[in-house]
Amino acid sequence: MRRTAFMKLLIQLTAVVFVITLSTGALVYRYVNQTLKEEVYQANTELLGQTKNMIEIFLRETEQMAFSLAINKDVQRAIWLPWDQRDSFDFMQNVNVLFSDKIVSSSYVHSIYLYNVKNGKSISNGGVDTLAGSRFENEVRSFLENKSPISWLDTRTVGNITGEQENLISFMMSVPINEYPKSGVLLLNIKEDLLYDAVVNINNSKLGNVAVLNKAGQMLSYKDKSMLFSRFEPAEDHRMDESKSGYMIVDIGGVSTFVSYITSDFNGWRYVTLNSASEVFKKSSLVLKMTLTVSGICLAIGLLLVSIVSGRHYTPIRRMLMAIEGQFGKLPLPASHRDEFSYITDSFRYLAGQNEEFQERFRQNEMVLKNHFLLSLLIGQQKDQRDIVRQMQYYGLNVEPEHFVVLVLRHKGHSFRPAAPGPASEVVGESICEIRDASASEWDEESEREENLLSYGILTLCEEFVDRFGKGVVIARIQRFDTAIVLNIPEEIGSSDKEAANAMAKQVAVQIRDALDERYDLQTTLGIGSYYARASDISVSFSEAMEMLLLERVAGPGSVISYTDMMGGTFNRKSFLAYKSQSDKLIQELKAGSLESAKAVKNRLIAELQGEEELSFSYKNIVLTQIVHSLITVILEINGQIEDVYAPGVNIYNEFSKLNSLPDMSVWFDDVLEKTHLYIQSKRENKNADLVRKIVEFVLGHYAEPLTLQTIADHVYMNGNYVSKLLKEETGQSFHELMTDIRFRSACDMLRSSDRGINEIAELCGFGQKQNLIRTFKKQLGMTPTEYRNSSIIERLEQ
Repeated sequence: MRRTAFMKLLIQLTAVVFVITLSTGALVYRYVNQTLKEEVYQANTELLGQTKNMIEIFLRETEQMAFSLAINKDVQRAIWLPWDQRDSFDFMQNVNVLFSDKIVSSSYVHSIYLYNVKNGKSISNGGVDTLAGSRFENEVRSFLENKSPISWLDTRTVGNITGEQENLISFMMSVPINEYPKSGVLLLNIKEDLLYDAVVNINNSKLGNVAVLNKAGQMLSYKDKSMLFSRFEPAEDHRMDESKSGYMIVDIGGVSTFVSYITSDFNGWRYVTLNSASEVFKKSSLVLKMTLTVSGICLAIGLLLVSIVSGRHYTPIRRMLMAIEGQFGKLPLPASHRDEFSYITDSFRYLAGQNEEFQERFRQNEMVLKNHFLLSLLIGQQKDQRDIVRQMQYYGLNVEPEHFVVLVLRHKGHSFRPAAPGPASEVVGESICEIRDASASEWDEESEREENLLSYGILTLCEEFVDRFGKGVVIARIQRFDTAIVLNIPEEIGSSDKEAANAMAKQVAVQIRDALDERYDLQTTLGIGSYYARASDISVSFSEAMEMLLLERVAGPGSVISYTDMMGGTFNRKSFLAYKSQSDKLIQELKAGSLESAKAVKNRLIAELQGEEELSFSYKNIVLTQIVHSLITVILEINGQIEDVYAPGVNIYNEFSKLNSLPDMSVWFDDVLEKTHLYIQSKRENKNADLVRKIVEFVLGHYAEPLTLQTIADHVYMNGNYVSKLLKEETGQSFHELMTDIRFRSACDMLRSSDRGINEIAELCGFGQKQNLIRTFKKQLGMTPTEYRNSSIIERLEQ
């Protein structure tokens, strides 16, 4: 630019400019130096805060994963029931599969262990093992002595099967939760290296070298663990302990380093970033050099032009130029300007445009933060009532901070028809139309577009009904086909009559379901949680609503399922026992070899369940699950193996849990009944020779014990009367005759080959008392045991 104003004012420079310039330079340098520190610290603190929040979200998600595992029924059984490879195979396998699925679904989870205090063993995704000698023994035993129900462990380095070293962060939870002394421990190991690379290292380009320290100042995570810096001096550690965040300049490894830090309230971890002080204050050095140079020039010119001092005209302009270039950097403005004034004008115009762009980006980010707040409210990450109320007010939500019921709707299918004429149809407009068949290449893009339109239509319709009802908020796509509604219940209704609050929520749910079916031809199932007064309990109502959606398999698509109805409904014992009787009859028909009769009983039972209104959905599920239990029992009773009946590796309980409706269950039961029937028939045709051989071998190994027919029957998982009948058919002897014969032969061997007394022989052979042994010998040989021994001795002497 042409420095017209500068040239005009330069000739008026006076000696006073020298003093003013030096003073101004010193102040500018000090101001720039301090400003640079604050700017770097603020930028580092913001990004470190984001890093801290992301890690804490992951740690809380890990705690949520552990809680969901702790309340799993198979995990509970693994804690309370003794472990037996045969009897407990199913639920131990379920726990193993559950842990493996969690590890597969999360790339950060290294391993999961469940330790049973009673038997001293642990089960993990890798199998069953004893705690003693394991690499987590010390941590588990220390946790058992601690009354705290949960605990986080600092980074530990362990070796994997390939010989490489892995860094783990561990979380432990007592199972059951809050019990002391503890019955079990759930241990989750997190891959610290992957977590660091995925979360902390994202900001390395802006933060420099990021480190995570524990409360003691020890290293947890670092960019390069082969280059760990030494711990800070005690003075620096004390400075960081005095405040939750701050900055300081320290000497680390001989390099002056600008250290920014923040401390987490969640677990006391400290997040630290290191920047070279020379890089941070590079601009400050340039300002100092420029200030000294200008001061020297001004001094020389001032001495020559002392008579034409007029610094008061140009100084304000020059300060403004320096502020623009020094504070904001070089602006991308046109290369030529008429003078300094045109440059300043263009600069302010550019900054005004940048400000509008920044405000637009801020509005977009605010929408993302709003959705994140609502999702965290649903999953229970927001616990503080005052903070929740503050954020509700900040985001301007049309919802009161108290008295809630949560509804969750889940729709089936992707296709939908155009909205019918009416006020609600105007919300979506002509953009929502029927999805037609498309080729595979067109489906992805088209289906995504239509799915987004459908999601928008559902969101808008739900907001209409919420506005019509009162107040609330709708959260779309909490899962792909799920939408949550946080509904305000009027205080005068909810606080005095919870049944009325539940009825009001059901009324809204039914209206929404009918409107979606009419407008988009969707099968929509709605789960309704309980009424809660505080906003911090919204996550509880949401969890209850999601739990109700699991009962869709027995309630059927398009149902409205209320948690309050399920928990508060009366239990019809007579009806439940009638269904139990039918399931028992089904098993009896199957045992009798009548497959068609068993299927007929099954069809009648499912048809009655489908129309039953008095029995709750949970009890219906129990009735059907009981049939699966009975089928497994039938197979075990005939000494069968589950894999022989169905297929290798098949878990019948998992297959049953995947069924989504009563019709699907009916078809599945037909297939299972047919396979079970064929297996029973094949076992009967084999005359049970293997079973009898197994019984005889067991008796030969335990005849000295007080065996009973029921003990033998329990050993082979069969009915006692059936075992007695089977022995008679295969051996010609009853159970009592078989036991007596084996014990008698054993006593004869001892009398011939040893000098043991009669009482001892009677005890060792299972006769118990001496009189029982004598009575048996007289019945079998017509002589006493002593007479038999003497005759055996004479026979040996004669030989």
